[in-house]
Amino acid sequence: VEVVYPSRSADPVDTAALLPAFNGWVELPSYLNPVIIGGVASLITVLTVSSNSFVTKQERSYLERLHLTPSEERDAGKTKTSVLIASVLVVNGVTMPILLLKFYVFPYQTATGTLTKSGTLDWATGEVVLALSWVIVFVGLGLWAVGVIQKGYKQEQ
Repeated sequence: VEVVYPSRSADPVDTAALLPAFNGWVELPSYLNPVIIGGVASLITVLTVSSNSFVTKQERSYLERLHLTPSEERDAGKTKTSVLIASVLVVNGVTMPILLLKFYVFPYQTATGTLTKSGTLDWATGEVVLALSWVIVFVGLGLWAVGVIQKGYKQEQ
């Protein structure tokens, strides 16, 4: 196969056509996808490094101290504020799906003609799943954050 390279004065060239791998000349199996190769290489690296190293008692003690909340940060007022801010995530997770359904999904399905025959939402579409995913993500994240804050910053008895 002879590849002819255009001169600089020629029209723009589709460079993918010059590369055999991008032109379908080379077919690779799906398991040679770069994402899969990178993931496997990363896993092998982590396992190799982890199996050939160990954590000393001094390092373990330091890591345990990192997870302790300093007593000067255990302020009831600050903890209450942090819990309130985390609670906003929960409110967001409940409010946004309602707003998305009303102001995005319903107008979108109306415009595309995908509403059901009775004029209600078709709940089996991607835009509905996207709108409802806010509940899972933000309510879950908010509840998790509230739990972590209350556990880590509770007042010493």
